[in-house]
Amino acid sequence: MTRHPKGAVLYPMLRNNPSIIVTTTMKALVYTNTNEVIYREEPDPVAGPGEVLVKMEATGICGSDMHAYHGHDARRVPPLILGHEVVGTIVDGPQAGTRVVINPLITCGHCQDCESGLP
Repeated sequence: MTRHPKGAVLYPMLRNNPSIIVTTTMKALVYTNTNEVIYREEPDPVAGPGEVLVKMEATGICGSDMHAYHGHDARRVPPLILGHEVVGTIVDGPQAGTRVVINPLITCGHCQDCESGLP
């Protein structure tokens, strides 16, 4: 997982599919400090080469997100939009209209992050 220059999160797609940008065009609940979140506007990302935009329909907050919120996870540095288990619809490219479920724990094994052991 990497941060897009405009603040969105990039997740590797499953198998040989391109990376996708997980984003919304609405306000987001942003983890800004230990035990602190702010409901605010976030910038719209632009899909780069090999990426598609996904209109988020739902996301979950899991136990690891709560560890971050309470300041017990050094990997999650604020500011950060928590919630990494996402369902949505691809909005552009040849797979437009396809509903997707994103689980960042399943990696592609081929991108720079995977090859450097980050996932």
